[in-house]
Amino acid sequence: MQNQGGAGLDGYAISPLNSLAGPTLLGGMSTSPSPKAPLRLVMFDFDGTLADSIPLVVAAFQRMHERLGLPVPTEGEVRGMFGPSEDGILQRHLPDRWEEALLVYLAEYEAAHDAMLPALFEGVPELLAELHEAQVGVALITGKGPGTSAISLARLDLLGEFDYVRMGEPEGCRKQQHIAEVMAEAGVAPNECAYIGDAPGDMRATLACGVVAVGAAWAATANPDELREAGAQHLFTTWNEFCAWLHGAVQS
Repeated sequence: MQNQGGAGLDGYAISPLNSLAGPTLLGGMSTSPSPKAPLRLVMFDFDGTLADSIPLVVAAFQRMHERLGLPVPTEGEVRGMFGPSEDGILQRHLPDRWEEALLVYLAEYEAAHDAMLPALFEGVPELLAELHEAQVGVALITGKGPGTSAISLARLDLLGEFDYVRMGEPEGCRKQQHIAEVMAEAGVAPNECAYIGDAPGDMRATLACGVVAVGAAWAATANPDELREAGAQHLFTTWNEFCAWLHGAVQS
């Protein structure tokens, strides 16, 4: 896995795409118009997009509050904190105890992987492999901090699967900047890139960069109406529909 300061693609050329031969998970009819230019870089959010992991995040935050003897937030309250990385969230909400709270949270987050067994959405590893084979750059741009990212990527066997990785920062959501950075490093134009995310903020950051904004609404935690209102140019409620669209988008 390339870190935030990594240089370039690890052996994957970003060049005009080769067609995907034979039936693949990307195959099928497109359910929404594809970009005019073939996609040469596909960028993914993590929680709620590649993995059904938002319930785990919420549970770990709630358990952390219990262990620290603090009022336990509701799911909505936890999700309302999203934006900065976990250390940034805790610096804002527990300024006098944030370092202690972060250690407890990371322990609970890892333990929750054993208790809740979060999973990638079916077909994610195969899709990533097909994108690499087609010489399409693959990026992970997440609001998760380094600690939780390392835990989930290792537990879900995704280490080394991304050409570019950008993680959350304590100062706040920087997805717009991270999308622009990765696009510049890859040397591709905005209309040759797509970002796939499950939050309205993902759509706004993507559109601000001129990149194709794809709303991921296949998780139970997603809100399709909010994604649509935030400007999602393509919106999918099932993983298979998304894969069918992506097949057309990389071969336009």
